[in-house]
Amino acid sequence: MTIGEQLTTARKARKLTQQQVAEQLHVTRQTISSWEVGRSYPDLASVVALSEFFALSLDQLLKGDAKMMADAKFKEEERRGAKVMYWGAYAVNLVLLALVIMHQYHIVGVTMGYTTRAVFVLIMLINLVVLLYATRNYRRVAGPLTSQAKRRSQWLTGLMLLLALGLVFLLFGWSMRLVGVLVGMTAVAVVAKLLMRRFWR
Repeated sequence: MTIGEQLTTARKARKLTQQQVAEQLHVTRQTISSWEVGRSYPDLASVVALSEFFALSLDQLLKGDAKMMADAKFKEEERRGAKVMYWGAYAVNLVLLALVIMHQYHIVGVTMGYTTRAVFVLIMLINLVVLLYATRNYRRVAGPLTSQAKRRSQWLTGLMLLLALGLVFLLFGWSMRLVGVLVGMTAVAVVAKLLMRRFWR
C-alpha cells in the first residue's frame, strides 16, 4: 500500500477532513491532497509528524512505498547540494572581504589594482544571486522553515548585503563610481528577483 493510500485510510478511519489534518500538521489542504493522491510526497520531517499523528509506524509508512523512498533520497541529495551552494557562496564572500581588508591594511603580498577590485565586486554580486537561488532551492526541498530558522536566514542574507556594501565602500570610497556600482547592484537584485519568480517557482 502506498503512503498516499495509507494516509487516506488513516484519515477516513478517524473521520477527519483533509483540512483538519492540514491544520494539525501546519500545511495546506492542497498539500495533504497531493500526498494522498501521489502527486507529491511528504519530506522526512512530515513523515515523522504523520506517523505520530495517525499512530502509524515509520517502518510501515516508508517501506510500503518504493517511489516515496526514491523521492526522499532524491530530495535529501538535492537538499545537501543546495546547502553546499548556500554556505559556499558565503565562504567565497568572506574570503573576498578578508583579502580586501588585507589590501587596505597593506599586508605584504596582498595588493590589487582597480580591475581586480572591480572583479571582486562582480564576484560578490554574482554570489548574491547564487545565494538567492540556493536559499529558495533549499527551502523548496527542505520544507517550510521554522520561525527561528527564517529569522536566521534573513539575518545572514542581510549580513551578506552589508558585507557587499562594505566591500564597495572599502574598494572605491565615496565617489560617482560608487553611486554607479550601487545602482548596478540594485538593478542586479531586481532582475534576479524577477528571474527567480519567473523560472524558479
